[in-house]
Amino acid sequence: MISLIAHRGNDNKKWLENSITGIVNSLNQDYIDGIELDVRMTKDKKIVVIHGLTISDHNNETKFVSSLTLEQIKQYDLDPGKKKLEVATLDEVLKKVHSHKKVIIDIKEEGLGYKEIVKQIHQVLKKYFYLNFYICSFHYPLVSYWKRKYPKDKVGIIIGFLLNTNHFNTDLDFILVNRHYLDKCDFKKETFIWTVNNQKELEKILKKSKNVGIITDYASKLYKN
Repeated sequence: MISLIAHRGNDNKKWLENSITGIVNSLNQDYIDGIELDVRMTKDKKIVVIHGLTISDHNNETKFVSSLTLEQIKQYDLDPGKKKLEVATLDEVLKKVHSHKKVIIDIKEEGLGYKEIVKQIHQVLKKYFYLNFYICSFHYPLVSYWKRKYPKDKVGIIIGFLLNTNHFNTDLDFILVNRHYLDKCDFKKETFIWTVNNQKELEKILKKSKNVGIITDYASKLYKN
């Protein structure tokens, strides 16, 4: 049975990605089985929900998320090109989640200080122990460390764009695979395919397995088709 996962908490591009509004509304839809969101750590070690390495203001001044404190990043809009909406902390988002649907957390960490971001995220998550978390990252040392430190948690690796292509048979709990690497999947463990945005892509996946998670920007569109 497939599960539809709202990529960055979006559904048919109705919401601003990684926004509380998008995440909550997506989880409230019967046809959506979970959401995926991205997190980064600020200069003062707070966990915020945002995809990009940098953030820009309305004057197109760009700063690294990691160079800003939470107070500073709250002065920016999540997407200055669209509408005024502040960046949310992971804690602010999870306070609004009242569902046992999947919450896939993609940890964006490019450096060597990954043990600190693991510590800070875990401190947030343990407040919401009743939620259904899936922890993942492109950063293999990070997810390996998380699994060793917190072995009861569901932890996986993201595969794609020539990254982690040697980790299809990892000893982690699940994998998230770019759709272009579909032929390498054996579906022996829980598998999510990203980012699947049309019926043709979905049908190709379903020929290989119907027990798969589909990470998509268009959950309602795929559901109706």
